[in-house]
Amino acid sequence: DFLDLLCGASRDRNLGAGAVSGGEEPVDDVANRGMRETAGESRPFPFADWLWPRAGECAGVTLEHMSRVAIISKPQKEELRQLLPDLVLWLTAHGHEPLLDPVSANYVMEGKVHPRQDLSSLNPDLVIVLGGDGTLLAAARVFARSGVPILSVNLGALGFLTEVRLTDIYTHLEAWGKGACCIESRAMLHSELWRDGKLNCEHEALNDVVVAKGAIARMGHFAVEVDSQLAATFRADGVIVATPTGSTAYSLAAGGPVMVPRVDVMLVTPICPHQ
Repeated sequence: DFLDLLCGASRDRNLGAGAVSGGEEPVDDVANRGMRETAGESRPFPFADWLWPRAGECAGVTLEHMSRVAIISKPQKEELRQLLPDLVLWLTAHGHEPLLDPVSANYVMEGKVHPRQDLSSLNPDLVIVLGGDGTLLAAARVFARSGVPILSVNLGALGFLTEVRLTDIYTHLEAWGKGACCIESRAMLHSELWRDGKLNCEHEALNDVVVAKGAIARMGHFAVEVDSQLAATFRADGVIVATPTGSTAYSLAAGGPVMVPRVDVMLVTPICPHQ
């Protein structure tokens, strides 16, 4: 999978298995990934695209015909009291229909309110994320299969992923409306947890999938396979499977390398392995 920040449309192929940890809504567990074709090259499927107002290769997308814009916000951010009413008015004045998650709706009197998990089914043309990296990770799971671009605005403390400053939000929106922005795609993971031959749950992950032990005092025994071939076995507190985007998150804290986001790799990082 891939995530488009600002995200471009994706064409699904052969979904594999994977989940996300970190941010506001961490998830545990698992494995594989399928493939996607983009511009003649094979890429791991899910994905995410960022929009940037910069020179170079631009996506050529435009807000000209947009009718719906989803807004996902981080709870308890004082900046939203002024920002969200102004943003809703700006979008409405430019002919767009704001779709608000419940957190965003707390700050405005107008706009349609929808549960966050239902926003993808409403087929918005753009998602605006107001918060930190954790809010973006949550939004990425909701829109992982939709091909909707995401514009992420930093209201949090870290901002590794949400690099757009609050003061630049309208500059970015205007630039995209003129087709002057670039789309950056980020690889994602699709995870499936199987127990006793049955699918227990599945998740999408922008950062990483974490398989960890339950008991604090015991180490787990792990086997890692790639394309059904055994790659490694070890004893550890857990194992992290990360995307290049997630290489600066939990994997880095566990001693993993930092990867350039466009590199087509997955990282496997043991957590406190027994030497």
